[in-house]
Amino acid sequence: MTVTTAEWAERAGSVGRVARLRRSVAPVVVAGLLVGLPAAGCGPDDPTTDISDPDPTTTPTDGPADTVPADTAHEPTEGDTADEPTEGDTADESADDAGALPAMHVAAGLGYPRDLLDRGRVNVRIDRPDDVVLVLFDKQLVARHFTPAPPETRRTVVPTNGQVVAVQAEFGEVADCDDPRPVEAELVVSYALGDDPTVRTGSIVLDDATTLDDIRLQICTQRRVAEHNAFELQVQDVEGETMNARLVVRRREGTDRLAFDAIKGTVLFGAAALVPAGSPERILDADEDETAIAITFTVNRCDPHAVAETTRKYGLDVYVAVDDIPAQRIPVSIDAVVPQLDEMLERCRDRTGQ
Repeated sequence: MTVTTAEWAERAGSVGRVARLRRSVAPVVVAGLLVGLPAAGCGPDDPTTDISDPDPTTTPTDGPADTVPADTAHEPTEGDTADEPTEGDTADESADDAGALPAMHVAAGLGYPRDLLDRGRVNVRIDRPDDVVLVLFDKQLVARHFTPAPPETRRTVVPTNGQVVAVQAEFGEVADCDDPRPVEAELVVSYALGDDPTVRTGSIVLDDATTLDDIRLQICTQRRVAEHNAFELQVQDVEGETMNARLVVRRREGTDRLAFDAIKGTVLFGAAALVPAGSPERILDADEDETAIAITFTVNRCDPHAVAETTRKYGLDVYVAVDDIPAQRIPVSIDAVVPQLDEMLERCRDRTGQ
């Protein structure tokens, strides 16, 4: 199914904004896209790079967002020809240019905080060389192959003269896993410039959406693996702060060849396979119905800071290559072994006096 830009915008109620954009505000082409994977770390967003304010002090003017305030308009009088275009007349174009989005460098990607992808967001980093204050009021990321999330209203001041601000945006839901075309995306925003209170609508076009391509591939692979296979974690034994278990993978349907590469736990609980990658236990061939991988869980940390600040206490990620698709992260439910993990954590606290 092919989804047009207009259809994406209509689903989120932004057709009017996009239409006004196409008439009066030229899109700003993004200079680059920062590609990355979630980095280690925990805690809130970096306050030095995100200066968003959830309580706007400036509100949109009444009427269409791309028009000037009503009190600047005038009724034509007899003989008034100011609005009649003449040869070489560029007054309207100049007015539009005066309120257009300024040139800027925008890089969208993952990174800090490390749970950004799990929360359905990407960072949009904006770097501007000019000295005119830019204030964003709402934003919506509209992308091919994605159903966009609703626009978010959050007042954000974009600093001037090369300073960088990170604006988080929801990337929505993956709507199409079959179309071979790459992702194209734009950030639709309402904004004001400098001392001018007029709120306009504009679009920041991403010319490199590699990060969204990566997100789409990962989500589509997760859906495919989960639909065709069942995962079960079985406890073998628990000794002190270590648990031995088996990850059983049973095929429901299909003939995908699955290769289980890296296996990872969380900050609190490490996880590792007891057999190396490439071993028969870590491959489910197209003609096989089941395989089982021996895994150990150990307590990595039990200090109060780690326990209180981690955004993901329990978890097991298995990186699976499906046929010729590069290995993608597949989260596996470990609800069945949470009681054992809690007991291991308490033993660690008792041992260390935490």
